[in-house]
Amino acid sequence: MENIFEVTQEEKDRIRGLHLTESKNRTINSLINEQETTDADTKDIDTQVEELKKLKWVEGKQTDETKYEIKTLKSEDGSKTVDLYRELCGEGKVRDKNTGDCIEEIGSEEKGAGKDSEGDESETGAYQDSKLITELKGDISSTYKSDVQSQKFNLYNSKKAARKNIAKKSGPFKGGFVMQIQVLKDPETTTGKKLPMAIKNKKGEYTFFKMHTNEGDITYKFGKPGLKLVNKEGKRKVYYPSAKFLTAMKKLHGLYEKLGAQLQLPPAE
Repeated sequence: MENIFEVTQEEKDRIRGLHLTESKNRTINSLINEQETTDADTKDIDTQVEELKKLKWVEGKQTDETKYEIKTLKSEDGSKTVDLYRELCGEGKVRDKNTGDCIEEIGSEEKGAGKDSEGDESETGAYQDSKLITELKGDISSTYKSDVQSQKFNLYNSKKAARKNIAKKSGPFKGGFVMQIQVLKDPETTTGKKLPMAIKNKKGEYTFFKMHTNEGDITYKFGKPGLKLVNKEGKRKVYYPSAKFLTAMKKLHGLYEKLGAQLQLPPAE
């Protein structure tokens, strides 16, 4: 008959191993926890790293605390260590708790003024400023109507010609004036969409601006020297607008950048 009280050498080794683990692990008090393994610790730290990466943390080592936030994660048993860092936000910016992005701090001028918060800020980050959003939309509308709508702009077939305002082709230089366009007032395109129209990218930033002219629809990418014109026959071509057009677009772009930044913030409760 098998002796149930006899302990095999394999079982002795297993128990000895558990006691060694207990002596090294400060989180264990008097009981031996056979379920506590380094695999669980590693899985937990890996999950933390993935969550932090979503908040703009980067895996790697940095030492300059004047430029970076620095964080070190370590598993409970000390088997795994991960160094992470992310760039510090600049002056006048705060960290968005949901995305990790550095965003403009709203209402920073009122700090310390003794006024109660009206929903512009919270301890977790900035919120949308509905008053500012309304003002920006009004500024965009008035700027478009005064600087773009019904205005006439010259188009050229090269950046150099547009920059120097070369009136016509002459001599060895082949670039020059092509046509003059006039922006029309709030028309509908053949697809039924009303122009003008500002278009966002996936990040929520206003990147393109479309409008209708007497020569067809044009699409302009903010900050670029050229634009695309789709003429009445449906043909696309790139032209280079005059400085007058670029100045107006730069002014609009500045307003759209501020509006886009506001709309990316969480609404005030």
